[in-house]
Amino acid sequence: MVSKKSRILPAMAAILEETRKQYGVTQEDLAALSGIPYGTLRNIMRADVDVKVPDLVAIAAALSTKPLPGGSKEPVVITASELVDRAVVRAGGFGTFVSEVSSTLNDLERKRRQKAGAALSPAEIESGDIKRAALNDKELDADQRPTT
Repeated sequence: MVSKKSRILPAMAAILEETRKQYGVTQEDLAALSGIPYGTLRNIMRADVDVKVPDLVAIAAALSTKPLPGGSKEPVVITASELVDRAVVRAGGFGTFVSEVSSTLNDLERKRRQKAGAALSPAEIESGDIKRAALNDKELDADQRPTT
């Protein structure tokens, strides 16, 4: 599933699609060359799923086996890093990338703490979830806990 409000993933999908077309490769051929199932590749190209690093590396490697049409007969090497750089620029720059990564990491940490029954962070307490933080605080005595 695509990360919420992502600007990077649609940009990455557009970059991958443009690059695929630039190399004159069909999605079916790219799937075969990269070893990625066609349905997965199609979903990546539509920004319907998060693109995983191994898939991005496989796509770049597969494209790098082909010469550009109308150009040299030698393959033109493209790296996963170049693809990410292009997508980040298209999505709004490094600040957008950092913001999305930070948001994703915060979401993952929040879910991990919820699953473990850990108390909320000070920032979450400030955001208005004080009652839930108190309910999860293992250090409060039973008579100090709010009633539900």
